[in-house]
Amino acid sequence: TESSEESEETRGPVISLDLGNASEQPSETKKTYDEESNIHADITVTLLFPDGKEENVQCKTGETVINLKKKLFDEFKIPFSCVLTYKDKTMLDPLSLNDFPELIADAKDNDNKTVLKITLSE
Repeated sequence: TESSEESEETRGPVISLDLGNASEQPSETKKTYDEESNIHADITVTLLFPDGKEENVQCKTGETVINLKKKLFDEFKIPFSCVLTYKDKTMLDPLSLNDFPELIADAKDNDNKTVLKITLSE
């Protein structure tokens, strides 16, 4: 009919795109998100408290700064308003330890001490 011919013309050209199996990888090289991002590796960081006391804490590489602050509050009664720094870099709450590659590298190197400084806001 005329209406079906008209609707085909108004739609414009349609191109079929065959991607095949482009998104598939061989099973021996396919990694999960967790494996690829390595967010579950255990590391030890040393917390430096305002009074000079040091405490080693086990955490995961994908742990967020806010989760570390929760640990500080739960275990040491340090308020959430504290500021964590690593080598003079302020660690913002939504970031994870993975966002600081130098920190992760130092923590995995047993010869280096990975120190996170805790500063209390006034």
